Amino acid sequence: MTSTTIRVPQELRDRLAALAAHDGSSIAAVVERAIAAREREAFWDVVRSDALAGAFQLETFAGPSAKNGLEPESWEDVLRPARGGATPR
Repeated sequence: MTSTTIRVPQELRDRLAALAAHDGSSIAAVVERAIAAREREAFWDVVRSDALAGAFQLETFAGPSAKNGLEPESWEDVLRPARGGATPR
């Protein structure tokens, strides 16, 4: 793997070096873990955002009760035939 030098403030380099020393790793490994953590966070931000957008669309287009013509007016209409035997059609 090739490497390059990036300029960072001395204080940041010292913080990275301290973390690397604490972990027994390199500054590059510390940076890699930080980037990976941020990428995971960004991924889950998108997932949560998409889930909220989907919930909003359901609420907006189906209405709060999600009635779409397929739901029975009352669950009694569904449960009564099961209790009383065959349903006349």
